[in-house]
Amino acid sequence: MLTELGRSRCPRRVRPPGAAPLNAERSGLVQLASANAGDRQNRPRCGRGDLRARFRRGVPFQNHGGEILRGGWVSVELEVRPRWLVPDTNCFIDHLPLLQRVAAAPGQPYLLAVPLVVVTELEGLRRCGRVGGAAGAALGWLCGDAGAAVRFATSRGTLLASRTFTAERAEPRTTNDDRVLATALNLHANLASEPGEMPPYLYAF
Repeated sequence: MLTELGRSRCPRRVRPPGAAPLNAERSGLVQLASANAGDRQNRPRCGRGDLRARFRRGVPFQNHGGEILRGGWVSVELEVRPRWLVPDTNCFIDHLPLLQRVAAAPGQPYLLAVPLVVVTELEGLRRCGRVGGAAGAALGWLCGDAGAAVRFATSRGTLLASRTFTAERAEPRTTNDDRVLATALNLHANLASEPGEMPPYLYAF
């Protein structure tokens, strides 16, 4: 009874009709395994000695490549020091003491080129209650004892010999910021065209 029950739980495999004999399948698997083993045996093997030799050959190349890279880079440090400074109106309102110290520096390393449009704006702000005092102080310094380090400049980049002339006709469809920028660009171009002059590094702020 137990034997029959065990046999019923483990039925025999039935081969489908037309299938190859079992012995033929086994022989084919054996031949395939033998062929794979032969391929593995015929492949060139790389032993520890070969790996070490390859590593020794690669290290000098890497070191030489590092020397080439290190030799190809050159560290260059360029320091640009502006000679002319073009301040905007806000600089005179908020930082007048700083501009005064720049103009009074020994040896005058910096020169201030004040656009005429900035002077015009300061004259208009002098009547303003909030910044009127600062604008009046800036005008008093510019038109008074500012010194030789301060020059007025037109929007065409022309430096004026006197600080008494402050009027300039505005170009149509241009803002005051455009006129300040035009002053800086034209001044740079005019100074660069003068013979015997060094590059006029100019900074507008």
